[in-house]
Amino acid sequence: MFKKSICCLIIATFLITLSGCFKIKEPQNPDNSSVNSPASNNTSSDTTSQSDKKPTPKPTTTKPSVTKPTQNSSGGVVVEKPAQNVTSENTSVSSPTIEVPIAPVTYHTPLSKDEYYQYLTLDEKGKEIYKKISTAIETTQNVVNLKDFKVDFDTVWQIYQKLIADNPQYFWVSKFITYTETSENGQSMLVDFYVSYTDGDVTDTFDDESQLIVVANRQKIQNQIESVNQKIKAILSGIPANAPEINKEKLIHDAVLKTVTYDYSAVDNVPTRNNYPRVWDIFGALYNQKAVCEGYSRLFQYLCYQVGINSTFVHGTSENQPHAWNAVNLNGSWYHIDTTWDDASDSGVPLYDYFNLTTEEICADHTIDQKDIAVPTATATEYSFVNTFGMKLKNLTSAPLNYQKAIDYAVQFDSPYLYIMVDQQNISHAYSNYLMMYFLGPNSEVRQYIKNKGYQLSFEENTITYTDSCIFIKRK
Repeated sequence: MFKKSICCLIIATFLITLSGCFKIKEPQNPDNSSVNSPASNNTSSDTTSQSDKKPTPKPTTTKPSVTKPTQNSSGGVVVEKPAQNVTSENTSVSSPTIEVPIAPVTYHTPLSKDEYYQYLTLDEKGKEIYKKISTAIETTQNVVNLKDFKVDFDTVWQIYQKLIADNPQYFWVSKFITYTETSENGQSMLVDFYVSYTDGDVTDTFDDESQLIVVANRQKIQNQIESVNQKIKAILSGIPANAPEINKEKLIHDAVLKTVTYDYSAVDNVPTRNNYPRVWDIFGALYNQKAVCEGYSRLFQYLCYQVGINSTFVHGTSENQPHAWNAVNLNGSWYHIDTTWDDASDSGVPLYDYFNLTTEEICADHTIDQKDIAVPTATATEYSFVNTFGMKLKNLTSAPLNYQKAIDYAVQFDSPYLYIMVDQQNISHAYSNYLMMYFLGPNSEVRQYIKNKGYQLSFEENTITYTDSCIFIKRK
């Protein structure tokens, strides 16, 4: 039997909870750094780049500039020396296991794993392989014997990518994989699929005979899982279990932005077996409270799962640089949401420019990559931000669209701001008279609505903030 052992350092396009969509502190002077990118069972690879866009408007009475920083990186394949003359068809690896609940127990009803979006795209054999690898991951078993399925490596690789895209909770899965295969009737068949795990400092490592010679600390991984569970439970405690899905999603969106700060230093932290920065996963997002785009997306996805909302990981490009975000299902319809681009942590004011967009809308400045994982088509607009929590300013001669519903939501959620999305094609930035006429004036249309509803709601007239696409009016 011929045995092949390949270790792949996987970046965003192959979805191993792992991609760092890099950004820089000085957007005018982007730096470059080299990282390793995915491999198949040969030595060829694609060159990929990482980029996030993170607007950071600061509260002010004048309109600040908003930039789109980018970061480039290129990579190649890490190929370990293949073992030769292996006689055993089922390599035995003695690996320690963990025994801890993977998810917290809360008063919410989590989404069933059988409903995960990528899982549902597989045929029956694919689902069996998916479940077998998933079971191994949850106990940190390294070797998964798949010989009886009679499938090649490429087939398992596709299933594995879907599994990782589906399961943001598996943050201890490392970027390094190994596999063995044999030849049957002239066709390559995968025998064993090896998964490596990381505790953040140490990553499982195999020698040329696929023996485990370096072992990540399972107790440390278990402690990390427990820490994640505690922090997830704390966030979920602020989300009513009986709230409509759109309300839960808004609270999750805001919780992610409140919890996570973009890690600009990630550009200098290239993962190795001895250095495994956690900016791509939910542990880094929750425990370190720092992440890049994939960390934001994984956390949003997992919180949605925990309240019973289906969500899937999406990756692609923006301005020709790789990026990650989510699609979310509300009452049977899919929407795109990008929490990274909505994060304005420097100002403390969340944005909603990328909250529940259609496929057409997200593709205005994102490109979706469906080569490795499936992405649902989003056409619904019922739960877009301007149809729920926000208003739409179409012109300066009438009250903004949807202002009544938006005010109702602001009162219900005790939101510190009212959000007015601006139609930039039709409106200049002369807002002062408009805001006085429709919001701040004692007899304005909005004030009358608030008074008639009996709301205790007023505005701080000297704390109006403008960005390229939105006006924020702070409540007293």
